[in-house]
Amino acid sequence: MVIARRSRATVVLSLLVCGVVLSSSAASAGAPDRRPALPRGATDVTDTAKGQKLIREAKARYADRGHKAGELRAVKDATGILIAPLDTTFTTYTATLEDGSQVEALAPMTAPDPAWVHEEAAAAEVAALAAPAWKFVSNNCFSDVDSPWAVLDHCYYKYKLSSDGSSSYDWYALHRFGTANRNSPWVLDLARIRAYRSGGSSQSWADWTPRSNWSGGGCSTTSIGISTPVGGISQSFERCPEEVTFTKSSSGSQPNYLQTWFGMGTRGNREVNFEIAVRVKQSGSASFAMPAEVRGSAY
Repeated sequence: MVIARRSRATVVLSLLVCGVVLSSSAASAGAPDRRPALPRGATDVTDTAKGQKLIREAKARYADRGHKAGELRAVKDATGILIAPLDTTFTTYTATLEDGSQVEALAPMTAPDPAWVHEEAAAAEVAALAAPAWKFVSNNCFSDVDSPWAVLDHCYYKYKLSSDGSSSYDWYALHRFGTANRNSPWVLDLARIRAYRSGGSSQSWADWTPRSNWSGGGCSTTSIGISTPVGGISQSFERCPEEVTFTKSSSGSQPNYLQTWFGMGTRGNREVNFEIAVRVKQSGSASFAMPAEVRGSAY
């Protein structure tokens, strides 16, 4: 179960990770609409005055950090508004609002694997001596907001293991990360990111990190990185006081990982960050849904 914010309106998108490709290239004027259909109960507000304002603000923030944003859309569900790349597909999950009521909410999906992923996998069958290594597949960023208090920018990088030496299985890795920001003069209370199997092939756990909860201490830089079936995609992030917890599905079940940062009344930014690795059948694909949540308050 994921606890969601109440429905609120204003979204501010602020990418804090350099070098992230946000969407495919913008379509030329007059080109067909590339926006996928939304699940029932969700509404596209891209072409409204509010939607256009939110998108302009998002693009301005990208430009401030030297990034050129692709086309973005604004979508609304029972929990609020989400800014996402234009060609993002969504699924739904059950979210619980602060008053205890349950609603269907949107979760963005990882992009479909490009054709070369499976073409290369077939060709790799003959490369007996190549060393296994993670190869980049796709990435995107999104933004969730608890208006007017706080915003969470969250992203993913997806990898596939090449030259894995197996004729029965393939392996995928997913790196999920985000930065929660308070909107001055308000405070930050909670940030949460999640990834779970949705669509694609059946998955089984290979590895996950972090593997323990954390609390206390001062702000410091720490590294995380999976090691099974191989390492090689370790990442660093800033871990600060308060509390960071995780929950995951049990071994033998479909992978589902949730990380939550708690810190009532925090006036700084806070980062969340995890990696998981999964196994699928040979020539299968790994597809993930990626909900997120942020909460802030007046003090």
